[in-house]
Amino acid sequence: MNHLRSLTKNQRDAVSDFLVAITRELPPPMMVKLMRKVIIDIQEMDENLLVPLRILTLHYERCTKYYGSGNIYGMASETEKRLSMLLFYAIFDSLGSKQYDPELFGKALPCLTAIGSAISPDYTLTTTGDDTDRIQKTKDRGIWNPDPVDVSEVHFDDDLKSVVAKFAEHFHDSWASRKIEKGWNYGELYSRQALTHPRLKPFVFLPDFEKNFYQERCAECLRALLVWNYSIELTDRDAADKAIQNNTSLGSSIENFNPKPVDLSNMTLEKDMTGIAEKMAEESHKIWAKKVLADLNRGGTMPPQLVPWDLLTDFERRKDRFRAAEILKFLQYHGYRVWSSNKPEPSAERVKIDSERSSVEKRFAYNLLKKLIQYLEQASLKMKTIKPSQELTRQNSFRKEGQDVKFFEKVVLPLMHAYFNAHKNYFLANSSVVQTGMASDKEKEMVANLFCRLASLLRFKNHAFGNVAKITVRCLQGLIQSLDLRTLVKINSDIVRTGLLTFFNNCADDLFSAVEELQNGGQYSLLRGQNLKSWVSLEFANQMIIPVLTTMFVHLAINHFGSDLLLDEIQAACYKILDSAYLLNSLAATTSQRKSIAYEMDKHRPALGQCLAAFAGCFPVAFLEDKFNKNNKYSLLAKSQDQSVQVQEMLQNLLAHIPQLDKLLTEVEQVGQSGAMYREQPAAYDVDLPLICSYLTYWWQLGPDSSNRSTVPVTDVGNEHINRIFRALLQMIHNHIGVENASWLCRINFFSVQIIPYVSCDAVKDYMLPVAERLRRLAEKAYREEEHMRTHPDDADEGTVAEDNAHLVRDVYAYFPILMKYTDLHRAQWLKSPSWETDGVYENVAIIFKIWSLSQHFKREELNFMAQYEDESVAGGTGEMKTGKAAIAERKKKRREGQMRKDKHAGSIVIACLKRLLPVGLNVFGGRELDIVQQAKEKFLAKEPEDKIRELVRSLLDIPAKTDPTDKNAWQLNLYRKIGKSQMRNKDVMTLDGIVDKITSMGQVVAILHVTEHPQGSMVNAWKTMLSSQRKRAVVACFRMIPLYGIPRQPVSLKRRVDGNVS
Repeated sequence: MNHLRSLTKNQRDAVSDFLVAITRELPPPMMVKLMRKVIIDIQEMDENLLVPLRILTLHYERCTKYYGSGNIYGMASETEKRLSMLLFYAIFDSLGSKQYDPELFGKALPCLTAIGSAISPDYTLTTTGDDTDRIQKTKDRGIWNPDPVDVSEVHFDDDLKSVVAKFAEHFHDSWASRKIEKGWNYGELYSRQALTHPRLKPFVFLPDFEKNFYQERCAECLRALLVWNYSIELTDRDAADKAIQNNTSLGSSIENFNPKPVDLSNMTLEKDMTGIAEKMAEESHKIWAKKVLADLNRGGTMPPQLVPWDLLTDFERRKDRFRAAEILKFLQYHGYRVWSSNKPEPSAERVKIDSERSSVEKRFAYNLLKKLIQYLEQASLKMKTIKPSQELTRQNSFRKEGQDVKFFEKVVLPLMHAYFNAHKNYFLANSSVVQTGMASDKEKEMVANLFCRLASLLRFKNHAFGNVAKITVRCLQGLIQSLDLRTLVKINSDIVRTGLLTFFNNCADDLFSAVEELQNGGQYSLLRGQNLKSWVSLEFANQMIIPVLTTMFVHLAINHFGSDLLLDEIQAACYKILDSAYLLNSLAATTSQRKSIAYEMDKHRPALGQCLAAFAGCFPVAFLEDKFNKNNKYSLLAKSQDQSVQVQEMLQNLLAHIPQLDKLLTEVEQVGQSGAMYREQPAAYDVDLPLICSYLTYWWQLGPDSSNRSTVPVTDVGNEHINRIFRALLQMIHNHIGVENASWLCRINFFSVQIIPYVSCDAVKDYMLPVAERLRRLAEKAYREEEHMRTHPDDADEGTVAEDNAHLVRDVYAYFPILMKYTDLHRAQWLKSPSWETDGVYENVAIIFKIWSLSQHFKREELNFMAQYEDESVAGGTGEMKTGKAAIAERKKKRREGQMRKDKHAGSIVIACLKRLLPVGLNVFGGRELDIVQQAKEKFLAKEPEDKIRELVRSLLDIPAKTDPTDKNAWQLNLYRKIGKSQMRNKDVMTLDGIVDKITSMGQVVAILHVTEHPQGSMVNAWKTMLSSQRKRAVVACFRMIPLYGIPRQPVSLKRRVDGNVS
């Protein structure tokens, strides 16, 4: 496909699809030859390489673990890993030296990222004498010229000469034995009809030229092995002696010739030896082809096998392959071992590998980081600082970037993003003496250096990035998640004192300048960054600084790096960032008259709140309780007494706009109690609530009510603070159930679930149950409207139904995670002491679950919601919720990209929440009622009417409990009666109708849950739908149509027409 240039694009795509389908079923070792070819052909990258690039992309995406820890096919060999590394660098360097081609780069980039994600970062490229693994700079064109290796300088010792002679005799006897088995006999002349052959005689009676022919075939393979730096040594003397003893007499004459060669068919070669045998077979073909070409120069016919080895069929290769494998098996049988001289002896191999692993400079990750930094420097030198006025002039050319800049934007940045997302755990692992499987300190410093350089370049030349600024921010976020900051601080790396400190200072200064410009009523163009110093604009702060800082603080919180990094000068910069960010939130009221600025503030306020929440979860100082700063050993303000008066005043001014904990908590409580909606006080929902939730979660662990409290008080956060914010949170959720403008509910799980483990109050009756009841009423209302639309399509509005179900899904995904976490922590207490409130929570969730199982719109909007929010990062879930066609388009995009799961409804949070509460619902039943629930479930699964099931439950409750002594399940029924009671386990006695309703409802719920979890079980006896109803009707219409040959002829009308024309 690479060399065939006569195909059209459609033909090439068709063949490509066929090859991709085959590649899905091939084991990974079979791709070695293709990798060798692509390494050679990639030097002149053109459009003909699209097919092999597509195949390799699929291969590496499918077999990622094969090149790392291993998969069902095992682990990759050293040759496969080496070829993968060479292939990666070949593609990378070829793209760097080629002009940008959108189609070619679009195919090569996925292949590059797939290979980079598959190769283990600590893999070391070892040296090899294998010529086929070397990257060739030119390609063979024109007539094929076989070039076997030069063996003129290779000479055999006596042992190898003896091996060659023994194998020649063995190979002749093996051939003769197969011929005799097929009925051939010795004859002076060769005849296929008479089955006679003149060489069917003992090896000693053969002419010298025939003996030399056998010996030369073996000798040429062994010489090639020696040229390839392989050694052949006798390591097993016992095997050699045993082989000599097994050499039986073959007959002393031609008449009694009975060859008995050693049966080597049961011996198997190792993976490396199989590769060596293939190379030996190819070398034998080259030697034969060179001799045939020399004979052709003197005249003669050209045999069809005179083509390169890769173009031969398996049938044509079988002789050379069999001979090569037989040689290696024969050597192994006689106690010889073939090993590469470039590889150390097994006794010293482990020592050698450890020495190579400790050499960090040979690692794949180290070399890739070195290349990335190099390309970053080249792009930074050639990237032009574009004035805003230049983008408006017509004289500006379309191509502003040079080749290096274009390659950096289109290849380096996407590769960087994919690579660090795939291998971030490698760079976060702790170092040890044996540098295996984890990054070295040098590599960790290079990652930090790359991050600081890229952040600085984006700051100073962000206008030059243009549309790639977003991917650059994602690259910075991926690099942040790969930073092992504790190790960098421990080794006292210079990158902490220079690069990271500069990064935090730049963020603080830029954010402060942007807020100051906004506070002073600055020009709109300056706030939008339409000036040379665009990094001090509000636009740059919202698009670059806040997302990157959010990821940084989240990374510090997850890995507990805050107390290691956020100290001294960096802590001062963080105080400045905190002051500017909170002041930016308070300036929203002053900018309400400027609609454009107000729109930008409202749009990016959720991201600002997430940034402050992430900051509160990692900052090692209680910044909302400044009275404890003097007791905190990490606090910079505690050390300010040793500083000058100017420094003390500056540090105190940093806390000017930050509120105190009690004041902030009281304001949030008032918002919940007063019923203030999101549209009225968005800052309280987007900023204050996430900030205080993260703050209380972090500092409760060091507070007076925690078991890990410090000896010196550093905070006053206790159970009362957690309970107050939890109640306020539930009240806010209750106020916004079903409300249209409540986008903050889509982001609530980012900060709400983390406080639940520290909640100590009983909030079921007053807070959680009312929310569940309101959700249930909203679900019932949405389902009624959906049913009305189904029965009266002219009166209902499908858009309204979709919006109502979208709001229902949003509220369910906001409340159910909180309910599930709270249930996990208190389920044991609820089962021990049941109450009507906990059972009421279950009943409401069960009704929502039944509505979910019946409503198509509910399920559809849930899939839309999951496609938008389930895989988003913590810094990305700040947008508005999409509904309707926009949400369906988002879900279809995820499906095309392969991100949608096959069991799309199995991950529903409605099912998960019901499972958590199901023991609470079943706890109210006694043993006898549980048995009736099981029977009701079986009836529901059998599709019986609900009325009959209800009558069955009533009759079972009325009939006295009796058991048949002969029944094998009688012991189980007696056990049920002993365990449970004859009525509901509660203080109040329920009526019979109430018990019947509760048992029937429970049976229906467990039946629906069974069908949902086992969808195939309910379709055992059903026909599988292969066509949609519309296509089915079209097929039936085609069957009903009258065929053309069935239409009756009308010769009369034709005659009339002819007569009319004549007249």
